[in-house]
Amino acid sequence: MALPWRLVTLLLVTWIRGSCVFCLVGRRENRTPMTANGIESLQRRALHALWKDAGGDRWANADKWTSSDRVCTWYGTTCTNGGSKITEIDLSFNRLEGSIARLFWTLPFLQKVNLRGNHLTHHGFNGLTMENASTAPLEWVDLTENSLVDIRGVS
Repeated sequence: MALPWRLVTLLLVTWIRGSCVFCLVGRRENRTPMTANGIESLQRRALHALWKDAGGDRWANADKWTSSDRVCTWYGTTCTNGGSKITEIDLSFNRLEGSIARLFWTLPFLQKVNLRGNHLTHHGFNGLTMENASTAPLEWVDLTENSLVDIRGVS
């Protein structure tokens, strides 16, 4: 039986004490279609979890993150496919602190994440697994210039 997805790349380079983590994880093909409302709801829950766990009320720029506006209009999000599917998050140098919510890694169309230059200290990688590569096409993560103490949870 063939798997519905194919892993493209796994690369993890890490300097724990130097706070450098760069990952290329995987890509899924043959995704099950979701409704537009279902996609929006799922993305909103994942981003709200990040907001809560990474001190969103203290971010340098959090434009629309507490609004009822479509998530594709929120600061740091980039969307494709008619503006409804988040493919990139760039919250670099934005004063995030604490951890990355596990739910964040379940964004179904996320390809690139840039959280460079923040104050993330907790691993927050539970949920970032090769199994998740079957649910998200995540290809690139930049967590350099943070204060990470470990990367437990990446598998």
